[in-house]
Amino acid sequence: MFSGSLSDRLKAAVNQIEQTGKAAVNQFEQTGSQLQQRAISATQTAAAAGAQVAASSSRPASPASPTRPKVTPAVAASDSPLSPGPSTSPTKSSTSHLAESAMGNLRRSLQLQRESLDLSRPGSAELKEVKETKEVKETKEVKEADAPTIAVAGSSRPETPKGLAAPFALGSLASSAQPSGKATPGDVSDTDEGKGADGKAADPLSVPLPASPAATPAKEQADPLRSAGAAEVKDNAAEPEAAVSPKAAEPDAAAASPKANGDTTPDADASAEQRFEASERRFKDLSNRYTELLAQNHAANKIVKDLTPLSGISDIDAFEGWLRMATTKLGLFEDQLKGLQGKLELQASRMEELRDTHRLEGGSQHELISKLRKQVSDAEAKLSAKANDMVETSQLRADLAKAETRAKEEEEKRTKAISLLKTVRQKHVKVEKEKEVMAQDLAEERAERTKAGEEVEKIKAERIVQVDQLRKGFERETASIKERSDKELAARKAAWELEMITTKAAHAKELSHKATRITSLEHQVKDLTETKVKQFETIQSRQSEAESARGDLEGLQTRTKELEFQLREATERIALLEDAPSARSPEVDAAAAPARPSGTSAAEVQRLLAEADAKSEAKLSDLRFKVRALERERNELEEDWASKLAQRVRELETLRRTLSDKEEEAATAAAARAERDARIDAADAARRELEREMVQLRAAVEEAHADVAVAAEAERAARDELAAAGDATSSVQAQLDEAKALADKLRANNKTLRDEMRKVQSSVQLLERQRNPGVGYWASGGAAAEPAVSMTPAPAPAPTPPAPSAASDASGTQTPSSPAPSRDEEEVNLEYLRNVILQFLEHKEMRPNLVRVLSVILRFTPQELRRLNAKLNT
Repeated sequence: MFSGSLSDRLKAAVNQIEQTGKAAVNQFEQTGSQLQQRAISATQTAAAAGAQVAASSSRPASPASPTRPKVTPAVAASDSPLSPGPSTSPTKSSTSHLAESAMGNLRRSLQLQRESLDLSRPGSAELKEVKETKEVKETKEVKEADAPTIAVAGSSRPETPKGLAAPFALGSLASSAQPSGKATPGDVSDTDEGKGADGKAADPLSVPLPASPAATPAKEQADPLRSAGAAEVKDNAAEPEAAVSPKAAEPDAAAASPKANGDTTPDADASAEQRFEASERRFKDLSNRYTELLAQNHAANKIVKDLTPLSGISDIDAFEGWLRMATTKLGLFEDQLKGLQGKLELQASRMEELRDTHRLEGGSQHELISKLRKQVSDAEAKLSAKANDMVETSQLRADLAKAETRAKEEEEKRTKAISLLKTVRQKHVKVEKEKEVMAQDLAEERAERTKAGEEVEKIKAERIVQVDQLRKGFERETASIKERSDKELAARKAAWELEMITTKAAHAKELSHKATRITSLEHQVKDLTETKVKQFETIQSRQSEAESARGDLEGLQTRTKELEFQLREATERIALLEDAPSARSPEVDAAAAPARPSGTSAAEVQRLLAEADAKSEAKLSDLRFKVRALERERNELEEDWASKLAQRVRELETLRRTLSDKEEEAATAAAARAERDARIDAADAARRELEREMVQLRAAVEEAHADVAVAAEAERAARDELAAAGDATSSVQAQLDEAKALADKLRANNKTLRDEMRKVQSSVQLLERQRNPGVGYWASGGAAAEPAVSMTPAPAPAPTPPAPSAASDASGTQTPSSPAPSRDEEEVNLEYLRNVILQFLEHKEMRPNLVRVLSVILRFTPQELRRLNAKLNT
């Protein structure tokens, strides 16, 4: 039972694990197939676009000038793959390369996502570090992958991304294309050989096109398509301008050279127009191809964002690592499933072995039980036979008792004829001794038989009890172990599922809440920093205004001091002029005439000074007011900033506390995970303990088998004892046969003795008949009556043993060999009958047998016995 339930539970667990593994594998296969289909569709669209571009580029151009330069093998070998020819288009190679890189990034992102789901999701700082560490490797791989297109063009990639160049024009190509310093000698030879002997321009088909955009990662660029992969747009948009080789400038220079030389023939104009049209077509094809590549890049980024935790296909290593992680996880799942299937098969084989062993053990136990039952039935049959033998022995005993009674009677009668009864008495003594020996032998045999039977029954009961106890204990233990294991597994499963769901939900909720909180706090910090900067600028401007006002005030003060000094000088001069009026000379009068207007000028100066003082005072008051207002505003701003800074510091402290709490919660989560692992280990230990208990149970079963073997040995010994008892019974049977023969012999002797006694009694009766019986027959004395008196009291103490003999006679076992006493015997044994009746009446326990005894003694007929019983019952 236990093995079956355990195997069912193991099968159910393995089936559940297989179903989950299959579901995970199907999910990964579906996602992989979807990604592969999308990548294939992207590659097909890219290939179709490349085929269109190749077809448009392989169109026959308009006839160029008749003097086409010859291209050397080196130049042909170094031409761009975009030039018409049997070689493949670079768009195809670049799109296939992009598809391969997208698939690699997708694999990496799947692997990274699976690792992040298994362990923990890395933060943004870790992703930035991973990107910064892998950026150099990606650029190297992309440069190696794009080497056939960029190196041939002979251009170098610009360090800083630029916008799109001016429209592609014939005269602006040489100026827009920046030749790289890494131009190979092959390029120089191409530029030298690109011109003909007459100095005309080379064929426009030999002009290399700009290189295809490479899938190189760009950091922190604007996202025009709102995708993570649009960071490559500016780099890729800047590449066609910088990727143009110096050979691209040769056709323009070659086309411009005839004009410089004054060659204005219509053929040259037509060839220039054709070149211009061809260059425009190529530019349109390049722009279409570039837009298609951007659309493909956007679609790939969208797919990667939808199906992976990555931001796009820019991080190729992460994408490839994610996919590899997914494939490795699938491999691990398959290996685990294979291992579990192997374990399940091993467990099933073990269970089959256990079933076979239990089946064999049950069969052997059933065989043993059937054998024991058969042996018990045989023993019962033997016991029944022995019971029959015992019944026969009891009958023999009854016969012996009857013979004893009769022998006693004969002894009583033999007292009258001592000479005739001596030999009978001796024989009777011998018979008594032999009977006693036989009784002892029978008693010993009976005791041995009962002892053997009791031992057999005891051993049988003990074995049955032990088997029942072992069976019940085994069933009880298996049921308890099964119930306990089912309950523990159900409880653990429910607890684990609930814990996983709650932890996931709480973790996701807390992460979302913290992310929103962090973004809001970042926006607040940015707003506060901006307001701080603005207020600081306003404070600085106002401080500069206050300083300028202070400078103006100081200038006005110095100006007022100068005016006061001039006023003082003027007043002193006026006082001097007024104090010396008498000392005027004609020259002085002549000089004083023009000095009069100076007095008026002094008054004006005073007025001006007063106005200047009033204005300066007003300005000073205004400036003081402004300074006070600025100081007040500065104090208010400082207080506001202090309060805001304190609030921000408090918020930062709360954030730090929350972060510390979250770290503690993460630690507790890790501890809970460790505890869950410990529980799993404990469950494994319990499983191992159960296996150990199973081993112990198997050992107990083996011990039970050993006990069964011991019981079989004991049964064998009991059989031997039974055989010995059978031998003893056979010997007893032989003794019984001998006793029967002896009893027959004794009957014959009794018969002869009866005959002799009959003869004696006939002689005695003849003597008594000759006497005349009177009233006092029994009390009359005399020599003739004394033998009768001596003969009749003798049987008085003898009626005690005849009671069982009478009971046995009542059962219908009357010996046919007993002779019927005569009528004279009945008359003689009346006193014996009286004594028997008195003894039965004196003993209460013997009263129910009185009727039977009387019916035997008085020899009632069956009709008389039935009538007497009917009267007694009524």
